[in-house]
Amino acid sequence: MFRYGVGADYFAYNYLYDQAKNSVSEQLIAGSDRDIAYVLISSVFKSFGLSYQVFVASVAAVTLFFIYRLCRDYSRRPTLSMFVYYCFFYLTWSFSGYRQALVMTVGMYFFIRWKNKAQKYIPLAVVLSFIHLSAVILLIMYMFSRINISFQKLVLFSLIAALLSMLPLQNLLGYISPTFIDRLNPYVADGSSGIAYIIKILPRIIFLFLGLAVYNSRKTSEKERYYIRAFILGMIFFIALSSSDLIASRISLYGYYYIILVLPLFMSLYVNVTRIKIRAALYIMFIIITGLYLIKNGQDLISQSGIQCTNSCGILPPYTNIFNTDIYTFKKI
Repeated sequence: MFRYGVGADYFAYNYLYDQAKNSVSEQLIAGSDRDIAYVLISSVFKSFGLSYQVFVASVAAVTLFFIYRLCRDYSRRPTLSMFVYYCFFYLTWSFSGYRQALVMTVGMYFFIRWKNKAQKYIPLAVVLSFIHLSAVILLIMYMFSRINISFQKLVLFSLIAALLSMLPLQNLLGYISPTFIDRLNPYVADGSSGIAYIIKILPRIIFLFLGLAVYNSRKTSEKERYYIRAFILGMIFFIALSSSDLIASRISLYGYYYIILVLPLFMSLYVNVTRIKIRAALYIMFIIITGLYLIKNGQDLISQSGIQCTNSCGILPPYTNIFNTDIYTFKKI
């Protein structure tokens, strides 16, 4: 909550906060080319004379609260789920993409809680889309996840996704509309190739297999299958669109978020019923996967923040906060 200069967009959001009006009514009159709900929330904080740091801390508090509630209410191993969140998402989305992190954590919590209350969830998703436009994906996921898709069909969809991943996304979109593809060029032209492509897609394939394994388990409840479907669909979308890193990541993110529930569920279902050697292998796999993601996210955060350390920043970024702003130099807009 006291962080300073951490994340790709910290100073960019600071600039946007400074541009917001000091009155909600003034902001409504002036309008905005940004997501209007986010700008209005900024105006509410500024109308009380609160600083950008208080605003960031408040957003972080709400985000962490809903992460805690999701793990507490829907995970078989809440502490393990919190640990997975820390390794997979905390350094990336809670610091760099905190606007989308806010939308994601709130939306995905009520995704489960309001499973059968479309009259509540759909308006919520619409409101969240005015904070971050990507929230419209929540509506698509909500519609598909309510369908009781069989295990065999999910396997079939996975195979189709693997075939689609081999197609040139940029060329296919070009047949739809030349203007459309021109606007998407910055996104579809960034795909990896060769070894980099394998490194990128292999973890998602492993996670897809884990999701299918727990989905097909007789010990999995219907409520758990509901969010596992969303997770599997997220992995399927990622693999199908993997020729574009950015599009695949953005579209699959909301389903992928449920890895914090699926991975501990897999450990809960399979670790205690296997032989000692296999159990040890599963624990080692879990440690390696979470450790590698933590290191990767830490390095990404150092790079995105542009923190300049005296020697080396190490594996994880230093704890830069409002009390030691003079010690480090940051990349600013």
